[in-house]
Amino acid sequence: MEPTPAPPRSSRSTSPTTCSDPEKRHAPFVAPDAVGVEPANLLQSAIDTYIPAGAEHCVTIRAAEPQRFLVTLRERQPSGEEVAYTQQAITTRVVDGRHVITSIGEAS
Repeated sequence: MEPTPAPPRSSRSTSPTTCSDPEKRHAPFVAPDAVGVEPANLLQSAIDTYIPAGAEHCVTIRAAEPQRFLVTLRERQPSGEEVAYTQQAITTRVVDGRHVITSIGEAS
């Protein structure tokens, strides 16, 4: 499967909303008591610092059990270097009819 190219840095967003406050864009997807989920502004800062513009990504998500998903991220940098990140386990729960993230951590 060919990875989907990342959008240009100027159009990256943590959600499809138009809200300019990164924490408010992040909030609808993350439970207030979530474990292991960094604030959206720190996540975006890390992406902007460490991921070169033009990098391509392939994300594989596999349901391990109800409301627990194993996520694998691979990245192809513009130099051709490929990076495979540690598989993460993401758990969710339903709050007010929406699925929200309750934890993100290394898969065991």
